[in-house]
Amino acid sequence: MSLALEYRNTRADFLAQYELLSAGAYRSARSAHYQSVGFWCCVLLLGGYAAFRADQLFLMCLLIAIGGWTLVRSFPYSRTYWAAVEQSLSARPETQIRLEVQEDGLHETVDGIESFAPWSSVKGFTVFRETLFIELAASLGRLSRAVQ
Repeated sequence: MSLALEYRNTRADFLAQYELLSAGAYRSARSAHYQSVGFWCCVLLLGGYAAFRADQLFLMCLLIAIGGWTLVRSFPYSRTYWAAVEQSLSARPETQIRLEVQEDGLHETVDGIESFAPWSSVKGFTVFRETLFIELAASLGRLSRAVQ
């Protein structure tokens, strides 16, 4: 007995795979970004205070304006981060896949290339954002579009 699935992996599937595999990457990048912004805003504020003490009002206003501009530009970090991820994933072409689930394992055909994974190499699976991710031994993985 065998079950055959034919589906396309789209950019949305690749994005879901990225989110699943690198869940901590966004939090780490956001934290590093805001620490950097905080550091430079403090430097600019101290520079503005020093300029004020030295009666350099134009320089003080310039440093405070740069600090304010930096703060305002840092707020939409989430949107900027995910736009960059989507842009990097857009280079991956969509793939047409045929997956056959058989008694001896998984037989997959991707754009004419056939591969086989025995059941002993399947370590687990996860459903994330309506996509089935199959974890294989040796850190290999497959993603399958969930059928509803």
